[in-house]
Amino acid sequence: MGRELESFMADNQRAVLLLDGLEFLSAVNGFERMLAMLHSVLDTVQSSDHVLFIPADMEAWNPRQRGQLLRELDRLPAERVQLWSAHPADVEGHGFCQQEGIFRRRAEAPDLAAARVEFQDLSERLTTEAEAALAREAESAEEEQLE
Repeated sequence: MGRELESFMADNQRAVLLLDGLEFLSAVNGFERMLAMLHSVLDTVQSSDHVLFIPADMEAWNPRQRGQLLRELDRLPAERVQLWSAHPADVEGHGFCQQEGIFRRRAEAPDLAAARVEFQDLSERLTTEAEAALAREAESAEEEQLE
């Protein structure tokens, strides 16, 4: 797993990685081996300007192991992640997101006065066209009755 992550980071600049299932890796390979792999990956992440997200149930480990993990990682509260997902523009100012193309530029705020005028003009034009169409239909109906 560590080699795959290292290879991915070597091939991509400023990669965003999501490592899900750390509890499983720990159960299958042992905590110490998983932690050693995590140290290696974290060294690459930090030295190469990557971002690594690890959703994990911290209750899967004993207090000593939790302490070791928390010394290596910055905890990200779930509330903050929910806020970011609801308001992605809040993340836009982060240095990681300054690369062109990651976020679209914010659209200019609409000019409400101009929008009202445009709406009124369109509304009047549609009303006039609808009235003209009704008049033509009525005229056609009268002509058919005369024939």
